[in-house]
Amino acid sequence: MTEEFAWLFRYDDRGDILLEAAHAKRRAGESSAAIGYLDAAIALGGEDRGFARVALADLMFDLGRPLEAEIQFDLLRDELPIHPAPCELAAEMHAERGELRSAAEWYSLAIANLLPHEMAELDHADAHLSYANSLLMGRHRCRRALGLAHDDWDNCALLDLTR
Repeated sequence: MTEEFAWLFRYDDRGDILLEAAHAKRRAGESSAAIGYLDAAIALGGEDRGFARVALADLMFDLGRPLEAEIQFDLLRDELPIHPAPCELAAEMHAERGELRSAAEWYSLAIANLLPHEMAELDHADAHLSYANSLLMGRHRCRRALGLAHDDWDNCALLDLTR
């Protein structure tokens, strides 16, 4: 840990701090330092581990190291517990890269790991604004672009008809 970011460790959320330090180093063009901070965030575990794996995969793609990026996605998929938000970021990254089948799979993994109260938000009047619906819509868009038939989750996706 460099002195530049050491002062941040007096706060409780070390994972967030490591992620911020990694992003700062990446923006500064210091990929090796960014990788070090991401590795440290991964070692802490928890949801930050998932965010760090996605950030590391993104960095590996930018560095022209796609196999290492895919390893991070494989590790994210296999680690328990699986947190939805990092899976959503993985889905978005795959969609941006035109890998719609993988994106749909990541959205599915995120949806499958939502907490019960997050899924229950689909029963509220503002369900179209819920996190669960956001994931369902992302998955639905990918599946529609792939020409896949609707399934039960696609049928749960709610369009915002108030606009």
